[in-house]
This record gives sequence, C-alpha cells and structure tokens, in this order.
Amino acid sequence: AHDYNEHDKMFFCEEDQSLLKNVPWLIMRTNNFFAPSLFLIPSFQEELGSMFPDKGTVFHHLGRYLFHPSNHVWGLIT
Repeated sequence: AHDYNEHDKMFFCEEDQSLLKNVPWLIMRTNNFFAPSLFLIPSFQEELGSMFPDKGTVFHHLGRYLFHPSNHVWGLIT
C-alpha cells in the first residue's frame, strides 16, 4: 500500500512469511486495501484460490464493504 514502511512491506514477502507460518491465528486491525496483495504471496495462493476461485469475487466483496460500509462504520468515519 502507499503508506507502508519497509517493515510493513515485509509482510508480503514469502521469505518473511516463514516467521508467521506456525501462528494459528493472526488478528489484524486494518483496512481492506491490502487484501489484493495477499494473492501475490505464493504460500497463500492455494488457500485463497479455494476461497475465491474467481478473483473478481474478492474484489466484488471488498468493494461492497468499502464503498457501502455498515452503520457502525459510518459512525467511525463521521
């Protein structure tokens, strides 16, 4: 993403994912703009391919939630 520093960008590098591969759960508080970048991580591609066989589907859902947020989210924005 446009505002990531060098350490943030390391999350998307395959070799740096080895540090996280044994972590059963990873909770992130972030926006959804990073999600398309997950498709670039080779170790994620099989799982993401199972979850979203049509890549357009993930972009549809992300766009739906980003452009039509819930009332709770609007409360955070305004």
